[in-house]
Amino acid sequence: MAAVWLKTDAPVHQNLAFGSDTATFSNVAIGTASADRVVVVSIGTEYNGRTLDSVTIGGSAATVYNNGEFVHLAYRVVSTGTTADVVCVWSAAQDIVGIHAGILTGTEATPTNSADGTSAYQAAPHDLTAAITVPTGGIGIVAHLLPQSAGLTVTWDNATAEYSTDTTDGNAQTLSTASTTTGGSWDPGWNGTDAGYSMVALTFAVAGGSPSSSPSASLSPSASLSPSSSGSASGSASLSPSSSPSPSIAAENAVTWGEETPDAGEERQSWQRWQVSAGVKATVQGDADWGAVEAADGTPIYGDVVDIGDANARTYTVTKDKYATGTGNVSLYIRGDTSTFTQHAGTPSWALYTVPTAQSWRYVQLRIDYSA
Repeated sequence: MAAVWLKTDAPVHQNLAFGSDTATFSNVAIGTASADRVVVVSIGTEYNGRTLDSVTIGGSAATVYNNGEFVHLAYRVVSTGTTADVVCVWSAAQDIVGIHAGILTGTEATPTNSADGTSAYQAAPHDLTAAITVPTGGIGIVAHLLPQSAGLTVTWDNATAEYSTDTTDGNAQTLSTASTTTGGSWDPGWNGTDAGYSMVALTFAVAGGSPSSSPSASLSPSASLSPSSSGSASGSASLSPSSSPSPSIAAENAVTWGEETPDAGEERQSWQRWQVSAGVKATVQGDADWGAVEAADGTPIYGDVVDIGDANARTYTVTKDKYATGTGNVSLYIRGDTSTFTQHAGTPSWALYTVPTAQSWRYVQLRIDYSA
């Protein structure tokens, strides 16, 4: 299985105004549930005269990398649910607090390397004290806190920007999070302004120590699991559970595969979750996460099983080729159940998707079949 990082939420910063030692961020989005999901949280505060004593994610203690003067990274395996409360407790009453959340799948549960960097003043780019090594096939996460400044245009060197959020409620601050999937020595650089800062980074190895490989296959249309606010079909394949039997009602818990920037309300997922058989990834043309997925003639490819969160009655809408148009004769299949099942389980049975289907499922899965 490939290692995948996805950003999931960036709540509004909180101004505790030194009236409390605890910042609680409720119902933070943490993506689709999976047994190997590691939730990673960036935590920043412009006041460094306190110790971050503890962080809980979903009610249980997270491990905190606490070397950053103003910024920290916390992580914990959270295998169930789509949201979690994040609670940060300091040694004394705190000022402004901001967080970013994201998830790792296909990685080890604990980081392989860590690094930090802090300076009272430094010209941009801001960097770590020393470069950090990202394992081949693994992922690096870096967080940066700029105290007493906001309204900046933030860019990164040697990293992909994920979130940059700020506040001027009370004293100002800017919290930024970025990532990399490039193995080897990593020296991320934050660009925004010349100032004092704090920065921390962690790297995670791919589960099992090396990236998995996938077979070649003939091209089939790209497909994504995404919401549709109407019953019409468009773009890559998408699935939307709506809270009413009418497909015109806006979807909830909507998921899109293969599109890096889906519409608002859709949770993006990488093609790396799709498999031909157990442990064998589907082939993707172009970008491994957001390119065009392939299927061989007569060999289906299977999406991961999505946990909707409950088994209430919903109408599921699958939209084909929402974000890109593929090629070939492709059919989409759907199945679901009130109880969880594995990606390649023989049951529940598959049904050819042709029109929105009303079901009381909690767990839902899509399949793509290509016929020459």
